[in-house]
Amino acid sequence: SPTLPNLPDFFKTPFKIGVATYQKEAHVLVPEGMVSVLTPTGKLELGSFVHTSLFVKAEGSQLAVYLESGQKLGTYQGTLLLEGNSSPVSINQKPYRGSWAIIPANEGSFHVVNQVMLEDYLKGVVPAESPASWPLESLKAQAIAARTYAIANWEKRKEMGFDLTADQSDQVYRGM
Repeated sequence: SPTLPNLPDFFKTPFKIGVATYQKEAHVLVPEGMVSVLTPTGKLELGSFVHTSLFVKAEGSQLAVYLESGQKLGTYQGTLLLEGNSSPVSINQKPYRGSWAIIPANEGSFHVVNQVMLEDYLKGVVPAESPASWPLESLKAQAIAARTYAIANWEKRKEMGFDLTADQSDQVYRGM
């Protein structure tokens, strides 16, 4: 008989959604939280930020991080993370629940990943896949189908650093 993979507790483990892939630059909002870089040698904390816009640019295989004023915080090798956030984030001027990570991709590009709990992810999928004017039972069925797809395809794009994409190649996800 087939064996099921060991799945995490999706009430505690966020999904990682690739909302902007192979980007050269991105604008992210830090409502409140610690921004860190996971480097090959450990974790480097860039600092705690409140209502701060950051611009990230790919520079070769590194990430250059700038404040809105244009001041460069530095250039880093590794994954940029927002931790300890409890407010909606903004990625390229689009609001999302949860948090974000910026993962180096090919030379000169990166992926922006929304880290979001399953039920919050569904709040961004169901309205994108089904008009609100549909009958309630249809919307409930869409929520079940979207949840089932997300769990069945968890880590589908693990080699890229996230679970699913935010477009029709997985499920259309529009955040908030």
